[in-house]
Amino acid sequence: MCCEQGVRDKNEDTFVVRDALGAETSAAAIYGVYDGHCGKQAADAVARDLHDVILAQPCLVQHPEQALVDSFLALDRDFLVESRKNQWYAGTTAVVCLMMDNGRRVYMANLGDSAAVLSRHGQCVALSSAHKPDRPDEKARIEEANGWITEEKELFMGQLHRMDLDDPEIVRQVDEVVQWVTISRVCGELAVSRSIGDPDFKDVVANGGYEFLPYPEGHSKQFSADLLLAEPEVQSVQLEPGDEFIVLATDGLWDVMTGPQVVNEVHKHRSRVPGCTPQNVANHLFSLALRLGSADNITILVVMFEFE
Repeated sequence: MCCEQGVRDKNEDTFVVRDALGAETSAAAIYGVYDGHCGKQAADAVARDLHDVILAQPCLVQHPEQALVDSFLALDRDFLVESRKNQWYAGTTAVVCLMMDNGRRVYMANLGDSAAVLSRHGQCVALSSAHKPDRPDEKARIEEANGWITEEKELFMGQLHRMDLDDPEIVRQVDEVVQWVTISRVCGELAVSRSIGDPDFKDVVANGGYEFLPYPEGHSKQFSADLLLAEPEVQSVQLEPGDEFIVLATDGLWDVMTGPQVVNEVHKHRSRVPGCTPQNVANHLFSLALRLGSADNITILVVMFEFE
């Protein structure tokens, strides 16, 4: 795996790798990737505590999906208390891979726009769905709570200037990069609709509106529910022969590559470098993301499978 600052002036990403857990737990392994914003406190707290909270859930064996949901919500509650005590404003996305049944079943929980994909017989299988403010169900939920979504159109010329245009493979992707992109934000602020932390967007019913928001004219400054949620979506998949690897990553990778592109690139790299390790693959994807013009921190975790 790799967790790199990239072109940013600081790194707010974190990660956790806990494999070969052994007989002391019903889980075979837990992997997590976290993309902090407005400070690193939330990402650090999740990397430090979330996995122990998951493993301690009494329903883990019988109901792993519920164990993941309960763990995310509990950690969010605890972190919000600490945030308000210390005047932190940080939040973090999350994508967590919980492997059960001796590593044969995967439970993938995600918040925000960190994501995971599985390569199955060489094809990309998405294991998460990004929580963006313009996702129809997320937008409807936010607006029903009296929130609003803003949209900004941006021409990705900055990415073009960061791309390695001496590489013919990179040049071939220029037409895909230089285009207008719409960036949606919750109340003009956050580009994700679910997270751990972000106290300014949690407990809004009890705390009322916030003066810092750019309220539209005539807005009541009241909300009927939280605008951001800490409840993850969980997908489950039974691993089978033909499942080759999973890639978990923050949006520093997904901003410049799609899931199918990542899967194809991993296969190409493995064919060029026989015997390459998950670390080799993660380093290669990081280097490629930089050459494609990624402007964010980049964290990539690769889990490879072998079937007897």
